[in-house]
Amino acid sequence: MTEPDREYLERRLELCRAKAAQTEEPGIACVYRNFAAQYARALADLDTIQSPPGDASNGRFMLQS
Repeated sequence: MTEPDREYLERRLELCRAKAAQTEEPGIACVYRNFAAQYARALADLDTIQSPPGDASNGRFMLQS
């Protein structure tokens, strides 16, 4: 993933969090929170992919081939 992709994910994450906070309907707010969680996971996965092999600083291990 490129840096613009990271920026996109970060923008979408913040947008979903803001929408969830502003929405009065509990069901709709839940949908926005679920989307935010998916964007947060995608960013965490991106960090894992970009970590050096064997680096556990982010709490995940990567196998070296």
